[in-house]
Amino acid sequence: MVNDAVDTLRGDAGDVVRSIRAFAEQQANPNAVYNLAQIPPASEPTTAPPPAQPTDLTVTLEAASGDLMLSWKASNPTGTSGTSYIIRRKLPGENAFSFIGVSGKKKFVDTTLIAGPDSVQYTVQGQRADSTGPLSQVFIVTFGQLPGGGTTAYVGASAPSNAIPAKASSSSAYANGNGNNAANGKTGNGLARMGW
Repeated sequence: MVNDAVDTLRGDAGDVVRSIRAFAEQQANPNAVYNLAQIPPASEPTTAPPPAQPTDLTVTLEAASGDLMLSWKASNPTGTSGTSYIIRRKLPGENAFSFIGVSGKKKFVDTTLIAGPDSVQYTVQGQRADSTGPLSQVFIVTFGQLPGGGTTAYVGASAPSNAIPAKASSSSAYANGNGNNAANGKTGNGLARMGW
């Protein structure tokens, strides 16, 4: 019973505030009405800024399947949600990036990468409703043999000097977005699928 009375009072108060605002907007000096009623003027609705630019790509090579797990960072505006990320890829010899998928998280598994290329390029772009954020920089993922043997995948044009070859005892090959971490992973069917 008390809850019903409180709900009724809130509804009536909301109706009164809406009536005062409608009346104020019809006056020559709406601020005088707002000040007298001691309520703030109605605020204009604002649109959320676009999604942030994805940065710091990290690549994990799944040795068993040959799939690439991409992940990235993006500091989206406070109070926003529902950002999806559009992933595009360009293989050697292609002139343009092609759409390969969308992810609602800051990661994506490329299960469609064909065997054989020495490198592949990716871009990632955030999108929320009708707002599209800036494209990431082009991330170049390079595959190959390390000096002294071993297989690796890393972001950049050349393997980092401290890279470690993929090993049979681990479950995946890994390299971070700035190329400073080593690749650790196992050789096997997935790496064979990649043409190594």
